[in-house]
Amino acid sequence: MANDRQIFGFFRSRFDSLIAAVKDDPRRLQGVQATDKNLKQLASDLMHAADNVERLQSEKKVVQNVDPHVLARWKQYREKWKMSVWYAGGRRRSQQQGQFSLIIGEMPSFENYRNEYREYIQEDPDPNWYPFDFDPQIHEGGRAVERLFETMREYRERAAEQVPDLAEDDPGDDSDYEALSAEANILTVGLQAVDYFQENIGISISGSFKRWNKLKPTMIPIRVSDVWDSSGKNPLFELLNDAIRAYVAGAPAAAVAMCRAALETVLKDYYLSEVKLEKRDLEGRIKSMQHDEVINLAVERYNFLDKTKLHDARKFCNRILHNYSRHRTELDEHDAELVSLFGDLRHWIEMAPDAN
Repeated sequence: MANDRQIFGFFRSRFDSLIAAVKDDPRRLQGVQATDKNLKQLASDLMHAADNVERLQSEKKVVQNVDPHVLARWKQYREKWKMSVWYAGGRRRSQQQGQFSLIIGEMPSFENYRNEYREYIQEDPDPNWYPFDFDPQIHEGGRAVERLFETMREYRERAAEQVPDLAEDDPGDDSDYEALSAEANILTVGLQAVDYFQENIGISISGSFKRWNKLKPTMIPIRVSDVWDSSGKNPLFELLNDAIRAYVAGAPAAAVAMCRAALETVLKDYYLSEVKLEKRDLEGRIKSMQHDEVINLAVERYNFLDKTKLHDARKFCNRILHNYSRHRTELDEHDAELVSLFGDLRHWIEMAPDAN
């Protein structure tokens, strides 16, 4: 199986080949040139390469060591080229299981094609549909697990009914009785453990899948990935993963805390890595700069940073964490604000200076 670097490298090489063939103009893929066999093959190759990147992103929410040039190419593809490439390659979305196939026959106009296009829509897995493998881009994972449990509960009932009642029935062969009892017991205890996990521990499997799917992946550039602490780990990578796990598990306040720590790490270790972040108070004591002061300093150095967004993120985190009992319900009511915070963090990380 190809590793992350190979997946991104394959995508970049195919994209570069297509860009050269159409002289960096995606509109050349939208007209009669799209019937050219060579262009159609280049577009098809790029579609498959991009599919591999999207599959990687559906399986990971944090991808390290991404070449910044590849990251730039990926954004360019998503924002300006994807629809034209799909059109040239003749791709359409079938109505069954979210699968994509090639258009056979006359192509619609590009305008009509673009208007009819829609992204992946996750669906309840069809038990009668082949292949049987779970696809995180197509299948609604929570519903897949619910269907599994429903089937297991039905099977447990049948297994329990087959166990002889020692008070009334002849158990027959002792080994058969023990096997039937063990099977029924494994299913009973296992399903009760699942119920305990969701009801007592309080982590909804279906809810976790839904929250996981709300988060877009962060691709950390090589320069950012190459910063390690004394334990040999990348602090930002660890903070992001912890924040994601907390959010997915249904612990939004913990996610907020990790996001705030990640924001501080991004600003201090990357945007202000060469800046002394200490000052002396009136009595001469050395104090670290406050978070708002760090933000102001970063904005002064990098004019592409949005000062308002950074301070809004800081205020949101502080509001939740400094008066948690008052604002706890706010996290449930304004889930989109937390998802947006993850998105802003992704942007600030991917834009980290000296990453190209």
